[in-house]
Amino acid sequence: MAKIERWIAIACLVAAGIVTLSWQKVTCDNPPDVAIARSTNLPESGYLWQNVAVGGAGFVTGIVIHPQDPSSIYIRTDVGGAYRWHGAEERWIPLMESFSEDESHLYGVASLALDPDDSQRVYAVVGEYTDERARGQKGVVLTSDDRGETWRQFPLPFFVGSNELWRWNGERLAVDPHQPNLLYLGSRHEGLWKSTDRGATWQRVGGVPSGTANRGVAFVAFDPIAGSEGEPTRRIYAGVAGKGVYRSEDAGRTWQLLPTEETDPQRGVVASDGTLYVTFDQPGTVRKWQENRWIEISPDPSVESYNAIAVDPNDPQVAIAAEWFFNHGNRLFRTNDGGETWREIEYKRTDTVPWQHDDERFWAAGIASVAIAPDDPERVWYTDGWGVWRTDDISARRSLWRRVVRGYEEIVNFTLKSQPNSGALLQGSGDIGGMRHGNLNRYPSKLFQDPSWMASDFVSIAASEKDPQFVVAVGGRRWTSDQLPTPGYALYSTDDGQSWREFPGYPEGDRQAVRGRVAVSATDRDRIVWLPEGSDRLPYTSADGGKTWTVSKGAPGGMVVSIWQWNQPLASDAVEGNTFYLYDEGKVYRSRDGGLTWAATAAELPKLSMDWQKGTWSLLKTPPGMAGELWASFDTDGLYRSRDRGETFTRIESVQRAHLFAFGRNAPDRDRPSVFVYGTVNGEAGIFRSDDFGETWQKIDVPGQAIGKDPRTMEGDREVFGRVYIGTGGRGIYYGQPVGTRGEAQPADTTLFTCGMRWISSQWR
Repeated sequence: MAKIERWIAIACLVAAGIVTLSWQKVTCDNPPDVAIARSTNLPESGYLWQNVAVGGAGFVTGIVIHPQDPSSIYIRTDVGGAYRWHGAEERWIPLMESFSEDESHLYGVASLALDPDDSQRVYAVVGEYTDERARGQKGVVLTSDDRGETWRQFPLPFFVGSNELWRWNGERLAVDPHQPNLLYLGSRHEGLWKSTDRGATWQRVGGVPSGTANRGVAFVAFDPIAGSEGEPTRRIYAGVAGKGVYRSEDAGRTWQLLPTEETDPQRGVVASDGTLYVTFDQPGTVRKWQENRWIEISPDPSVESYNAIAVDPNDPQVAIAAEWFFNHGNRLFRTNDGGETWREIEYKRTDTVPWQHDDERFWAAGIASVAIAPDDPERVWYTDGWGVWRTDDISARRSLWRRVVRGYEEIVNFTLKSQPNSGALLQGSGDIGGMRHGNLNRYPSKLFQDPSWMASDFVSIAASEKDPQFVVAVGGRRWTSDQLPTPGYALYSTDDGQSWREFPGYPEGDRQAVRGRVAVSATDRDRIVWLPEGSDRLPYTSADGGKTWTVSKGAPGGMVVSIWQWNQPLASDAVEGNTFYLYDEGKVYRSRDGGLTWAATAAELPKLSMDWQKGTWSLLKTPPGMAGELWASFDTDGLYRSRDRGETFTRIESVQRAHLFAFGRNAPDRDRPSVFVYGTVNGEAGIFRSDDFGETWQKIDVPGQAIGKDPRTMEGDREVFGRVYIGTGGRGIYYGQPVGTRGEAQPADTTLFTCGMRWISSQWR
């Protein structure tokens, strides 16, 4: 049962009235997995928003622990923000929920640093890309004086790449332990930088080269014994890719290279006695700088790369190092004698995320960082491509490791499907594949695919309206091998997504078709239309449940050319079994024979399929239970409705921007589905619901939780009125619903919602 940590209430003046807002921080105990029951309860006031429980599933690229306050533990992620550990409740608290869609790049955290004299002060260097994907947005330094509850932003004069290669290096940002207003920051392309005003302004430091492009200055570290309080620390180290390690003995005025045959340092840490430990990439080496000389202390000379390194804050002889490769099975090593001898850490593990249980793919997969607790030398943390692990008995012959990801959600979502009757949520996401959520507050027990490595992504899920037990999902792998030379992977289910089988056949040969978009006839579950990914791919149709496929005639090709494309150009009519729709470059194409032939309608719509530069796209959807009804959205070009199978369209004038939209269960006194929009309605940006098919709108988002991390997908719940899902590009899947929404699957009191932050707002129109 959830424990309420605190209530905070504020009053905000909104429009013509006062709106009371409040939020809670809660934990969860993962209630038993039961189907979400049908609910038509009238809402009370306000909306609640929180994450669907998935279980981490993203790259945690760093962990830092405050030296004086061991309870202050922070992690950084490549695309999902930063989190703070809540020890009493054993969960992670997301710290960047207030950043809007326009600030989405701020969720990419390239480095974290803590003020050693003030456990309240946190710094984060943010920005996702240094190339054209940055869309001109340079890096930012975020500073907080309240442990990440609120942030100030200070622009950097260069780009930051939290989601690029070498994001596991670090830490690039460091705070001077003797003069904490002084910070140093290593960049990927522009060398070393310094701030003398707690990150507000920055100046480039001379004497340290830029290093290898896009790796740059991999870490910065101060020697705490080389200084006195109130004076800048004299000795500073900077690891530069392609060059080696540089040292300053005069508080950063001059720098000297410390020559060694390895030139690609990855991480560096200074022990309490002043010894510098460094890991190197290719050749994989661990060295320490001690008494003005390098000493090689590599645990295993055959390792090609080492990355993560930690030293016991209270014992400079105790260190842990990890080998590095971007896959599972990285090894950890521990020394008690300063690296003279090492022991490979043998382990047992207990997994709190059922769908990852006993799957080697999710263990030690690209270990990015490791940390030893300042107050308990037996407690060690490491982070990797799937989350965070911790042991409390590192010196045991076989230490027991436990995954600790409660409250941390980082998946990149591609597709959502709310199932009628059962109310289950089906979702496909990047890297992990597909999942069925029978209870939104419990981690799913398994993935669609078995074994897990058969698919890295599912990008489109569809079901038959007449027989929703029949579901199809198309995806693939972003890798091939001698055993699996083709990347396609498509599945079908006959039991509402509880179990899956591979398609009996594929267009163009075995597993040749990959990802794309899929639709199923409303009345005939054997009739499937698949639009595979590819610059010249045409739609295919199957009349026998995927055994054989026929290429369509009259349809445009190349509507989905990349996995990183969120437009939805394909839809099936929700009632008429042989009617399907396509959208491409301002035109709607309709098929009345199950996808065999297509013809353009007379409609003229905005020309937006996928704008890569702006990150905008079009969506085509049909509301359940309504024959010939077709809606289309075009981001800033608005939302359109057709009542005549796409022949003509009318713009919904109240919607100025429809970045996402979805249909959900109708209100108890209505016979048409509710409509949800993420965009701008009546001149105001936010998330909205209409219960009268777009005539009037209610704002349902809340201040303080913008759901701003690349909102990618939206789906209304088919069984629970008012519930809506938003899939993001790095903060998992959110769901919002009216206060007081109940169903048999949910507890009967206010402990309804899972771990993390839960937000409550009053309604207004």
